Amino acid sequence: MTAATLERRRLPVAVPAAIALAWVAAVAAHVTGVADRFHHHALLAHGGVGLAGLAGYALVWCVMVAAMMLPSAVPLLRLFAGVSAGQDGRGRLLAWFVGGYLAVWALFGGRPWPSTTASTA
Repeated sequence: MTAATLERRRLPVAVPAAIALAWVAAVAAHVTGVADRFHHHALLAHGGVGLAGLAGYALVWCVMVAAMMLPSAVPLLRLFAGVSAGQDGRGRLLAWFVGGYLAVWALFGGRPWPSTTASTA
């Protein structure tokens, strides 16, 4: 592989930095107990989820996705970086791509969950 090919496929430092920061935040939230307030069962325990709880859940979910799912997307991000290397605003395009990835996962995390209690009819 030539140096030019490697340069085109190199990700901006922001991607691995975001992954590392997300891991630090996730571990810190777990160790301090803050993460416990945003588990599904904790949010639904008091009969309803307010706007602040929903926003907090979305933020915590996106941090978790950045920590756990974004690393598995690195090969795809490198491919995208290589394909978009000749484009103007390459960094902006990659940011939109990562933002779309996180948005899809955020929508997945916000979908209604089925009841965990079994019906006995």
